[in-house]
Amino acid sequence: MNDLPDEVLHLIFYETAEPANLSRVNHRLLSVSQDPFVRANYFITRHGELQAIYFALARGKLLTPRVLDILLASGAHLSRYLVQVAFHHFFHSHSHFTIKLPWVRNVSLSTFAYFLSLAAEKFGEIPRGKGEDDGAIVSQFIKEARQESQHVTWEQVRDIFETHNFIPFCERDPLFSQIPLALAIEPRLLPYAVANGFHMDAKYRDFVFRKMFERSAAPVQAHTEEIVGNVRELCRLDPSMFVTRTVAAEVCLEPKTNEAAYRALRQLDRGGDLSFTLRELIQDIIKLFLRVRAITSATTSQILIQLYTDFLAPSSTTSNLDPLVRRAMFLTVFAAEPSVRVSDMTERLAPLKLGPFTISDAADVLLSAFVEKPSPVLEYLRREGVSPSGRKPTSAEVRELAEEVAVRCLGRDAKGKTLKRLCDIYPNVKPRIVQAVLGDHARSVEEILAEGGLVQGNCAKLAKQMGGAVCSEGEETDEELEGQDEDEDEDEGGDYRERSTDDEEEDEDVHMWDPEEDEGASVTRDLGAISLEPLTTMIRRDENQGTRGRRRYYHTYHLNTLGSNSRLPIDHHSVARWIKIEFGSKSSVTAVFLTHAVVNGNHSVLNTYLHPVHGIPVPITLKHFRLMAALGTSCADYNLYERIKAGAPFYASEEDYISGSGDTASVLMKKLDKGKAKAIKVEPVEMRPVKVEPVSPPRGRKRPRRSAATAVSSYAVPDSDDEAITSLEDREGEYAEFRGISSKDKVKVKVKAMQTVSPLEEWVKALEEINKDEQRKYREQKKQADRDKGEGPKARVSKSDFFRSLTSHLRTLRDLEQEERKSRSGSDGQDGESDAEDDEYVCQGACRAKRRRTTA
Repeated sequence: MNDLPDEVLHLIFYETAEPANLSRVNHRLLSVSQDPFVRANYFITRHGELQAIYFALARGKLLTPRVLDILLASGAHLSRYLVQVAFHHFFHSHSHFTIKLPWVRNVSLSTFAYFLSLAAEKFGEIPRGKGEDDGAIVSQFIKEARQESQHVTWEQVRDIFETHNFIPFCERDPLFSQIPLALAIEPRLLPYAVANGFHMDAKYRDFVFRKMFERSAAPVQAHTEEIVGNVRELCRLDPSMFVTRTVAAEVCLEPKTNEAAYRALRQLDRGGDLSFTLRELIQDIIKLFLRVRAITSATTSQILIQLYTDFLAPSSTTSNLDPLVRRAMFLTVFAAEPSVRVSDMTERLAPLKLGPFTISDAADVLLSAFVEKPSPVLEYLRREGVSPSGRKPTSAEVRELAEEVAVRCLGRDAKGKTLKRLCDIYPNVKPRIVQAVLGDHARSVEEILAEGGLVQGNCAKLAKQMGGAVCSEGEETDEELEGQDEDEDEDEGGDYRERSTDDEEEDEDVHMWDPEEDEGASVTRDLGAISLEPLTTMIRRDENQGTRGRRRYYHTYHLNTLGSNSRLPIDHHSVARWIKIEFGSKSSVTAVFLTHAVVNGNHSVLNTYLHPVHGIPVPITLKHFRLMAALGTSCADYNLYERIKAGAPFYASEEDYISGSGDTASVLMKKLDKGKAKAIKVEPVEMRPVKVEPVSPPRGRKRPRRSAATAVSSYAVPDSDDEAITSLEDREGEYAEFRGISSKDKVKVKVKAMQTVSPLEEWVKALEEINKDEQRKYREQKKQADRDKGEGPKARVSKSDFFRSLTSHLRTLRDLEQEERKSRSGSDGQDGESDAEDDEYVCQGACRAKRRRTTA
């Protein structure tokens, strides 16, 4: 340490949080730490020029007059506001900014007097009264910005910034987050703030422009000119400041309630002051409303109609219009709440000039999640619609449309009401649904699984996960929304959530400026994402967010103007639930939906199908566990294991219970195929047969030989006079089907019938076989990984989620099986206790162990 040059020791001190501890190591380090130059540069290096004096005043023992001179000579920023706050805090008087820490009170009186003399020399007379400090004046200016009578003028605030170097001196100052607001009110302050060390963070950009476009009580025309002037002035002073698509979209959602801001935005668009065209922005906004419930409200419809009329309305019906925009404008009429009468639809659609209402348009409208009543749409299609031939649609074409829509609704779980009403109107819809489910969807999972290409969520098109709330663009492309195949374009499992342009990580510090940031770096213009929240809501959210480094919590405000941003109707009916009610629990159609729900991990559908509260549960099969094993997922296994614990019967596949349940769907499918049965493939992969002995062999057939694995030991002797056997033989009418066999065989069958295999035992045996397969696969993967890795430590291979879950649940199932077996044997054991009194069953006791003889 003694051999290092002084420059290196200086750098070590600059990187130390507590230099006092380092100074106690030896005399040389102590002398280096007492150097005024080292102390002054320590504060500038660690805290920057803007906050150096503030943190130096907190280290009173390190601060000396010489250190103050070096700090000011090195460029440390000193404002009159800092001097005023330090004066009030040192003499225990009230100030605008109250600091709870000792701070400047640790400074010696002589040093603090020298600090005040430097301030007086620089700023002259300094106001010291209550409420006279610069921070209080700027705060009052911000509060009175939207009031008619103002006590603080723009010139006073300008002098505070220009002459007295005003800027918040630390991040704990409440005014730290108010400077962007002051710039939004008066953009002409920006050059003075930048001269004092202020640097605008990009995340405050939207906040500043939102306050510029905020609604005011001033006259519309005057407020419009004020907004346009402020935006242009701020963009001229700082090239990094520009109106984003996020703020512009929020303004567009208030064309009536904030008319001045809407006019100012249109004027900026015409003047070329925006980095985008407003027409394209309006198109994207209208497209977003295709997937949210807000499109059903009357207020939202009026907003969309006004935006469409101002920017997108064609001069004639032959003009090109975006198909998604056209569909959204149709939904403003057909999805309106309350429902619009058919006679009023023509009057509302005529001013929009959307062109003829075709069969394809009707299909798109009926497939929307917010159109649950198909009758008005079909009736309007009959009256005013146009078929591909150019004439009015015939009854056959409308019926065919209903069948096509019903089939496409199967992949959209919120369309249960639409399916029910279509089946009530057209009886041929139900057979078409059966044909689609059993003909197309029943084989898709098994075929892909047999090919080894099953990926969770990609092939199971039924019982998909439903999304929650929407709100930003970019999560679905226009091609997916437009979708030639609507069964594939709608990713119900996608998580749609609002994207904020200023998202922060937990406990992230809020920094408004960074002096070390490269000022010459090129500015990349991120125009921002579009949300479906109006400007007023976002301003409230900005004002209620945390400050001074706390994590920001955004509070949702649901305005009556836009309603909810949910992707689902208010009281939607699930397609899977309707399938179960319509076809029954033991139907082949219901079985297909359950299989798809297992593949997709849809807990909502699984709960509806498997929980007894929702009616008779749908049987589960070993095939479902085989599918999860192929996927390697455990997202749906909880529901299945709970059914096993509740006593679900064992089935290898759905064919085991469908064949004997009189399934109407299978019968209907056979009629549609003209006698050619299309059985469901029930073995997607090679399944090991489960060794389950039947309860009793059929009449007239020889009883199969009992295997060693399933043999059951018994104390009953076939030709003995045991009372239990005699009582069994004396029962009339019982085991009548075995009267043709010998008495010895009859006794054996009776004993076996008393020891039937429970469903739980069958499940445990079958799942153990799957568990063995998974163990074998895991060992093979480990061996392959070791071979690929070569020499060295063994490779670590993680087990699949299904394998870990199966191993855990098998322990529980085995425990339940043992308890069940004990409960059954306990009832038989009571009868056997009386037999223990016979001499031949009396235990003679253990023989005494022989002692080994030893020789001396």
